[in-house]
Amino acid sequence: MSTGVQAMTFGFPDHPVGRGDSWTVTTELPLSQVPGANTSQAGPARTTLTVREIRIAGADTSVVLDIKTEFPSGPIQVTAGGQSGTLKLDGRLTGHQQFSISRGAILDGTIKGNTKMHMANAMFGAKGMDVLTDTESSIFLLP
Repeated sequence: MSTGVQAMTFGFPDHPVGRGDSWTVTTELPLSQVPGANTSQAGPARTTLTVREIRIAGADTSVVLDIKTEFPSGPIQVTAGGQSGTLKLDGRLTGHQQFSISRGAILDGTIKGNTKMHMANAMFGAKGMDVLTDTESSIFLLP
C-alpha cells in the first residue's frame, strides 16, 4: 500500500509553474527489494506532470495535475531458484492529482492503466510468458 501512495506523490519544480506547464520526474522501480532482481539496465520510470488547473477557494489554493507515467523499456535481470532470466515492462499509467498548496497535501487523485510484463528464461521456452495487469489507485483526503 505504501508503494501505491508513494507512486502518487510528486514534487513540484523549483521554479514557478502555471496552467499548461509540464515537467518530468524519474523514479527507480521498487524491484530492488525483490531478491534476485537487478534493475541496473532497466532505467527509471518517467512521469510527466502537467498543470491542468489552479483553483482558489477562500484561503486555499490547489493545483490539479495530469499524470502520465511510462515504464522503463530496459531489461530487468531476475535470478530465482538457480534460474536466470529477464523481465521487460511495457505500459502506461495516467490520471490526475489535486494538491493543496496551503495544506501541503494531496486532496484527491486517481491513476490507472495497464502493464505487460514479458518474462523470458529457459523454463518458459522460446516464447517466454506474458502477464497483463490492470491497475487503478485512488487517494482522497478525508475531512
